[in-house]
Amino acid sequence: MQKLYILFLCTYTMLTQGTDQLATGAEKLTRSISAHIARSKQRRQILSGHTSVVSCAIMPNPTTICSSSWDKTVRIWDATSGQTNHILNAHTAPVNQVIQAMDHTIASASSDTTVRIWDIETGQCEQVLGAAAYVRSLAYKESKLAIGADNIIYLCDPRNPSSNIGHLQHARTVTCLWHPTSTTLISGSLDGTLREWDIRQYKKPPIHVYKVQREIYGLAGSYPYAAAGTEGTNLHIVDIKKSTSTPLSIKEVHHTYALDFLNEQTLIFAGEKDRQPVLCVINTGTSAQQPVTTDHTDLIASVHYIPATDSLISASKDTTIHVQRDFQAKLDQMQ
Repeated sequence: MQKLYILFLCTYTMLTQGTDQLATGAEKLTRSISAHIARSKQRRQILSGHTSVVSCAIMPNPTTICSSSWDKTVRIWDATSGQTNHILNAHTAPVNQVIQAMDHTIASASSDTTVRIWDIETGQCEQVLGAAAYVRSLAYKESKLAIGADNIIYLCDPRNPSSNIGHLQHARTVTCLWHPTSTTLISGSLDGTLREWDIRQYKKPPIHVYKVQREIYGLAGSYPYAAAGTEGTNLHIVDIKKSTSTPLSIKEVHHTYALDFLNEQTLIFAGEKDRQPVLCVINTGTSAQQPVTTDHTDLIASVHYIPATDSLISASKDTTIHVQRDFQAKLDQMQ
């Protein structure tokens, strides 16, 4: 009888310990899943608040996101919490772009024919620059601001608004601008050309004209390379040093409005496929193309990669801004 009791006691103890171990294992699994979900939420952030197309979103510093929208506002967000710090509503028409300008400031381009300079910290408008037509594109480099208004590019120093350095011209609307250096400017236009200018000699013809033959909607730069996005299924890669332009086929994707360089040979671009928004990475040397998951539900209007924080920021017609952190790590996992 005593042996039977001892056997029962041992069996009960083993079962109890096993149940405790199972419970402990389940708790660990639950904690692990919860932690994974929390990390995923930290890596993927959606900012909502605009009421129309978000035309552009940038991260001027690691703690701040700025966005422009066709709802006529510019918003300044806390990059950590996703909360809105300031709503800047002085524009009277859609805002088409926002860029980082001088220290602690951003510049916004609007169809109301103005460019406004804003203080990031206070949200105060510091300057208003007027143009002769709606403003679609901007670029800033070392105190030089380029303003694309219809088919004209105005050059000025925002520190001295009355200083009109000069202007350049395309045949049709200027859609995108990029300063490779403090003395040169690349412009893209609906006239199907990329033009390289020496802004010190603005009265002279462009240094080079690259004929893309398609309406240009997007432009990215990583010196000495520039990349142009069109409504077709090709990107165009320009080597500024060699003055060459090479078409780069993008499979089944068209309307490339948004693109940016991840590094010298890798581009992230957004477009449409079967009327759905798509996001892809392509190697400009091998043409190897890789899709990237996106939660946007409408056309992506802008993408910007921030190496310092390894973050990708995208703005969309669906009125949201998406932030993907640890972006390079995500790409490595997908390969």
